[in-house]
Amino acid sequence: MQPGSSYLRCRARAGTTDNVCELLHPEEALYREIEEEFIIIQDENRIDPMEVSDLLTTKKVTITNQKLPERTNEACGELYQRNGRAYFMRVYKVGLPLDDVIIYDGEEDPNGKSLDRLVAVVPLSKLEGWVMPVKVFRSRRRVEPRLIDLSGNQTDTLEWLRKNTKKLYELL
Repeated sequence: MQPGSSYLRCRARAGTTDNVCELLHPEEALYREIEEEFIIIQDENRIDPMEVSDLLTTKKVTITNQKLPERTNEACGELYQRNGRAYFMRVYKVGLPLDDVIIYDGEEDPNGKSLDRLVAVVPLSKLEGWVMPVKVFRSRRRVEPRLIDLSGNQTDTLEWLRKNTKKLYELL
């Protein structure tokens, strides 16, 4: 695939549930995490990522409330377990060209200060070792791409991406 292809505009993110409702409806935690941490700016306006994204995941997950089985919930996604944690994973295709947007991680510390994390867009085929990102963003602006190290076990979601690269290409 060439730079600018749709695989460059996929995003995976993991977060925690804030309440029991989110445990039973993990898609709600996912939406909240996307809103908090995946910020897209286009023409100086914040864009709702969900309005410009298509859900590619079709696998169904059933979450059963053992106390109230009649409140069973079914959602599109995949449950992934690693290091004693369970993740609800979905794949979305974001339908905006990278050249037209600024992407930043809106996560804040407990005092409300931005963590100002680097956001690097890398091809699915390059999730190991030293990688030159296609685009890099920091402090709500584009910055010059530089090599980043994706060696070893860094995050559980990166491991999920590595294990599911073939499936992700098929979805795209």
